[in-house]
Amino acid sequence: MAVLPLTSHEAQRRAVRYSADHLLARISDPRTQAQATSVDHAPGSPVTLIDISEAGASFIYPQKLARGQIIHIDILGEQTQARRISAEVRNVQALTPKIVRVGVAFTLGEDDVTRHHLNGLIQYASLKGISKANW
Repeated sequence: MAVLPLTSHEAQRRAVRYSADHLLARISDPRTQAQATSVDHAPGSPVTLIDISEAGASFIYPQKLARGQIIHIDILGEQTQARRISAEVRNVQALTPKIVRVGVAFTLGEDDVTRHHLNGLIQYASLKGISKANW
């Protein structure tokens, strides 16, 4: 089945980023299955998302990630969660020598259950307002 290209309206809608500081994420590298550690948290602790959209998300991470690297994200909301979302690292910005800001693009494929849970988290984030992050 051929995939139809996104119209400009659909592309704009997917790109709108919503503030997501109420959402937590566990980041893992599928090659090593190592989970993220936060500077202020114990190993395996979730990190706070900065913003989220249908296209991707951004967050502060205590380790360097390479552009193009594939990672898995578990996004944890108050009422629901989306697990094992595959994402590609698109942007990496060093904030300090050990802490980076990471922007990822979701690569969901055909997983309707994960897409449904992720859309619920994004809709909840949209109620909180559009992100003011300059990214």
